[in-house]
Amino acid sequence: MLIRTVLLVLFSTLLLYAQQGFSFENKIVNVSGKGCKHGIEKLHDSPYAVLVFCEDALGSYLSIIYLDKMMAPIDGAWSLDNRYWQHDFWSRDVTSYYFDSLNTLLFISTSEIYGEGGIYRLDLKNKKFKKLTASTLKDGKVYQIQTVDRKKDILKYVVTMDGKIEQKASIPLR
Repeated sequence: MLIRTVLLVLFSTLLLYAQQGFSFENKIVNVSGKGCKHGIEKLHDSPYAVLVFCEDALGSYLSIIYLDKMMAPIDGAWSLDNRYWQHDFWSRDVTSYYFDSLNTLLFISTSEIYGEGGIYRLDLKNKKFKKLTASTLKDGKVYQIQTVDRKKDILKYVVTMDGKIEQKASIPLR
């Protein structure tokens, strides 16, 4: 009887998430080179969207917008008259991003060519960010998010320079 109840609750929860458009797998979006799509993309199951600027040889740039209607004058670090977020460290020369809708976190990888170079975790609700990789000497390294393993709660990335892989590594999502 207990197993049947658990299965019924699980099935009901999955059905509810499916009806609400819940995504079980969030995608890694490549925004470097020919993979870049200029414009706005709504981040699934959230009030946020990314605005991507594809500047070809000058790199790709990214900012965050609180896109949905606000139900109060303030929502976390966002307000009715403050719906845009961009920071020099994580917004320049973006190569890829991954949105974790369960925790409202955005992971961004950047290049050292025009940007700071590294992997960043952005807490969207509170407009806070943290660099998750060690700083280097700005010698042209390119960081790229490769995969996300939700079971192990890790993000895998690769660092290249002049088209050659210099490092493969992983970092915890939280």
